[in-house]
Amino acid sequence: MEFGEVEMEKLKEVTILYLKVRELMFYADEVHPEKKTFIPPINEIRNAFDHLMRVFAVKFELKTTDKEDYITDNLDMALSHVYRAAFDLLDYISIYLREKILDEINEISPEALTIVFPEYYQKIRPDIEKASTEMSDFRSRKYISCPKIDDVIKYAEIIERLKSHLNKILEIKPSLIAYEERKKKEVKKSKFFEILVYIAIAIVSGVMGAVLRSYF
Repeated sequence: MEFGEVEMEKLKEVTILYLKVRELMFYADEVHPEKKTFIPPINEIRNAFDHLMRVFAVKFELKTTDKEDYITDNLDMALSHVYRAAFDLLDYISIYLREKILDEINEISPEALTIVFPEYYQKIRPDIEKASTEMSDFRSRKYISCPKIDDVIKYAEIIERLKSHLNKILEIKPSLIAYEERKKKEVKKSKFFEILVYIAIAIVSGVMGAVLRSYF
């Protein structure tokens, strides 16, 4: 069984993309709330496998075809399906990560973030907004009929940035919560002293009033 130079290059592209898809699949399963498999990319990989088997069926002489471009056409289709699987996973994971980041800081005050975790407003939040724009650009120029492996790799790099941001937030969150609790205690303590002051003023005012009335 032999493959031509062009056929080998297409097989290599399918393999490179599949390895990235496999890695993304494991992470997608891990982050799913119920640890369930994200189905759309599975269907794409199944379709890609079908096209690859058509190629090998001809190469092993288990099937014949009169179509001159049968091999390259099926390799192109296999690549397109794996490419679509990659984008399905990247979109799914990017949505999860952005929502997860927002959920983790939802109940944290801007004051706590500014004082305890200044990096959030200085670097992380701007980068999340930048990442959203970059991912939108990738989606807008996605052409299934003309897969671009570089776009998948660059999109995956953005995902890694978002994962890094989420990990930093999860690491610092106990400190953020501790700060919030300390501030709440300080507010309660301040209010308690305010009440004591008001009571003391009321008592002093009452005593002074009674003393003044005794003289007049």
